[in-house]
Amino acid sequence: MLLEELASLTREYPELSVKTAAFPWMNTLNGVGPQAHQGVAAIRLAATVDMELAEFLSGYRWLPDGITPAEAIALAEIADLASHDTNIAELLASSEGFVSGETIQHVAKGAGHLSGIYRADPALGRKVAAYPWVADGVTRIEARALFGIDELLRSPVQANPALAEKLAGHSWIADGITAVEIKALDNFLAFQKVAEQMGSNLPEWLAGYSWVADGITSEELEALRWFEELLSISGPANFAFVDEVAGLPWVADGVTPAEQDHLRIFWRWLEAARGFNTIFLRKAPTYSWVSDGVTTAEWESLSQLYDSAEAAGPRNSALVARLMDYYWVADGLTPLEMSGLRNLWELLESAADSELNLPRVVSRHWMIGCVPFDLPDGGDGIRELIQTSEPEHSALLGNLLTAPLARGRDCGGGIGNPEASPRSCDLLRFYK
Repeated sequence: MLLEELASLTREYPELSVKTAAFPWMNTLNGVGPQAHQGVAAIRLAATVDMELAEFLSGYRWLPDGITPAEAIALAEIADLASHDTNIAELLASSEGFVSGETIQHVAKGAGHLSGIYRADPALGRKVAAYPWVADGVTRIEARALFGIDELLRSPVQANPALAEKLAGHSWIADGITAVEIKALDNFLAFQKVAEQMGSNLPEWLAGYSWVADGITSEELEALRWFEELLSISGPANFAFVDEVAGLPWVADGVTPAEQDHLRIFWRWLEAARGFNTIFLRKAPTYSWVSDGVTTAEWESLSQLYDSAEAAGPRNSALVARLMDYYWVADGLTPLEMSGLRNLWELLESAADSELNLPRVVSRHWMIGCVPFDLPDGGDGIRELIQTSEPEHSALLGNLLTAPLARGRDCGGGIGNPEASPRSCDLLRFYK
């Protein structure tokens, strides 16, 4: 095959063939390996595009002493790139590291990925070829960056041309790649692979945020990593939750270290997610008090809601769904309402469904407002209410479930306890 390649080169470019045939390794056994054929074929291919480039390729000082597999691949990649863009191929071929042989492998990989970008999207190829860090030779990190864009364009498992176009237009890629930025690009690659499996466009969505477009800091890289983690463990049932979180205003305007802690908590919830709290995961990000930024007190509220959902278990998912829809939950939880949720959580954890007949409670469409009321023994009314599985309180629960209480009504005897002091029903609210 080598002789055939030389014969073709002789017919088409006689002077170039004489120069090539004069290499010392052409007259030794070292010259008959596959790399020799590949090297001569590359010089011939370059000549079909640009004779000046072919002459240049054949003149490297690392050629006369023998051609290695890496050198043969490098010549082939440069020649292939020349078929798309002779200017950038000549610039890479004349870069200092390539001429000296020090960065042959990196430049070869970069040229190969740039050719791939040109094949998939010529316009994007021209944009990437114009990056200043491409023209002056390609380093190891820069070759990885070109691989990332090429992979997003052509990979069978993670292709997303729109994401490739968006990332390639960001200044932090165009003006030179730092160690943090290459990690961000690697993160987007892994992210896209998961997103492709989930049918999510989350990576493209995040890539459009201003805090991603204007450069990647270490803190922002960590935020991207958390979103990759969230999507990776979400599963088909909950990946919509991750999309909801990514769309929250406090994510769109930049993720602070404190907000990264929020993402970490979301990750913990997703990791433990089963069918029972899918409802919680879908509903929680839609609340206005979550979307506008989450305070410490609001995180306690969210955690309490999650704990109640977890305690409810699969058998009581309907209870969780109804709880999440109540307006006093959706508009933000007061400390008293938080207290009620804690009691509900304890009830759900400690009592069997049959003891409290929770399906019956749900079917009656009720939920107690979380405010205290007096009991004759001086106990906490809400706490006693949620412990009515105990025999001495069963009558209290029955009356509460059936009493037609209304706002402002004197309910001194309305809770089945004629000894209780009159209290306004403002203090004991039911939602029907």
